[in-house]
Amino acid sequence: MIYLSQLMGNPVYASDGEKIGSVSDLGIATGEVFPRVTSLAFKGPGRTPFMISWRKYVDTYDEKEIHLKVPATEIRFSYLQPDEVLIARDILNKQIVDTRGMRVVRVNDLKLSDTNSTQLRLLGAEVGARGILRSLSPALERGVLKLSRTFGKPIPEKIIAWSYMDLVERDLSNVKLSVSHKTLDDMHPADIADIIERLDPRLRGQVFAQLDDEQRAGAMAEFDDDAMAAELMRLMGVQEQRAIRQLLGYREDTAGRIMTSEFAALPEDKTVADAVALLRGLDEDFESVRYVYLTDEDNKLCGVVTLNQIIVSEPDTRLGDICTEEVITASPEDDQEDVAEDIAKYNLLAMPVVADDGHMLGIVTVDDALDVLEEEHAEDLQIAGGAPSDDDNAQGGDLVWLLRRNAWFFLWVVGAAAMAVGLPALGVDSSTVLLMCAAMPVALVVADDSISYVTNFFLQNDPDDDDSPSMLGFTVKSLGIGVVLAAVAVLAALMLDSVVRAGSPAALASVSTGFFAAAAAILLSFLLSPLYLVYLRKRDEKNQDASGFALSMCSMVVALAVFVAIVIVKAVVL
Repeated sequence: MIYLSQLMGNPVYASDGEKIGSVSDLGIATGEVFPRVTSLAFKGPGRTPFMISWRKYVDTYDEKEIHLKVPATEIRFSYLQPDEVLIARDILNKQIVDTRGMRVVRVNDLKLSDTNSTQLRLLGAEVGARGILRSLSPALERGVLKLSRTFGKPIPEKIIAWSYMDLVERDLSNVKLSVSHKTLDDMHPADIADIIERLDPRLRGQVFAQLDDEQRAGAMAEFDDDAMAAELMRLMGVQEQRAIRQLLGYREDTAGRIMTSEFAALPEDKTVADAVALLRGLDEDFESVRYVYLTDEDNKLCGVVTLNQIIVSEPDTRLGDICTEEVITASPEDDQEDVAEDIAKYNLLAMPVVADDGHMLGIVTVDDALDVLEEEHAEDLQIAGGAPSDDDNAQGGDLVWLLRRNAWFFLWVVGAAAMAVGLPALGVDSSTVLLMCAAMPVALVVADDSISYVTNFFLQNDPDDDDSPSMLGFTVKSLGIGVVLAAVAVLAALMLDSVVRAGSPAALASVSTGFFAAAAAILLSFLLSPLYLVYLRKRDEKNQDASGFALSMCSMVVALAVFVAIVIVKAVVL
């Protein structure tokens, strides 16, 4: 195996040993599963660019140099063919779409396979850290790899095969791609929307322009960013704009926003044969059909027939005779999470969304419901202080986990170090400072726990539910917990004082001071709990994310400030 970075800049020698230039690029034929290198581009004297046929002229190559079969005088230069691209110019350091992993990545290097002594084929793109290290220096890559293996954290290659790459920074409309190549046109609208949102702004329009109107409409409905949707909407036709504007007219996180307008419906007096004919006439990419919905003479929803019922019934059976009249529906303004929970509760494969006048607007499918529940779970996990796993960030995951789980320890170290440096300048002995800091972890850990208490209450209780505890009840309970825990810390301080008075080492008095300070910090942490709850609910009303970890850090910093202030007053003023 060899990499493009190892070939770039290498000298090119004619058969007589004359150096005629240095490698600047390689051309490939795109219409193959693993494209052959078809052209060698190099810079000659005066940095003049040249291109020659790889098969016709290249004799041998390695990581240091390339030798040609003929002398310089016999070389005939060629041009890039319509089905060829230059991999350094068109792929290296560019964004590509990984159509297997459904993500946008940047190419850091390109991996080549030397199938025989002269032929090279492109295997895929290196999108990981090793490609960056190798492009800087092969020796640097080897050193980092050795170090990472020493610590049990090897850095793997991240190769995306050519058959799963889609180039977005070059117009390849006239290039024949591999027969196994999956382009954006074949992908689900939700994946297309996710990819477009991750692209550089200057590339979004290029990718969007490659889609047909139906794909554009599907992707627009999946966008999270309304501003970007409005910007790209200008590229659509008038008819598609009207349909998408109707979808975007509903509020965020409502049934209307996640519903699809594709559903199968017939008048209730039609027969099973009519339903079969309708289903057979649907396009291949029509939203999956689980039900046929029935409408009355006013075109209002009046029943539903399952596919099972259609299959087992006689062709001339009237649909109204086999339908279920009691249909569970949603309003377009209903909260998407409530709709998803109802779909799960009633074991539905889809739920119709109905306007106030009874007309059917669309359906929310079980797939949409699962997406909503997954999104809500991720938000709840974030508020609770957790974090979803991410394979792409696995290398740094351990450090992040350590910081999040033990933030109190790092704050303790910082607080103790600050006091050890600052208080001696005020005449307080360093050993006394360290003894005072012994109780600081108590204040920090309880402050962290107070946020866990708030977030658990927030996640488990809906303020609109009459059975949920009131804000007053929550405040009283928080105050009670704070008083009890603070009293425990005060009791510990009093016990230490009594031990000092009994003739034990006076140094314990400093520890006692720390526990008095911790008691005050604990009480304040729970007194502030209602404010944190109000903050979470306000963010939730505005559909904005909230981080439980950030709240925990805020609570611990406040507790640390109170602790330090009391210790300073006790040690210096008194």
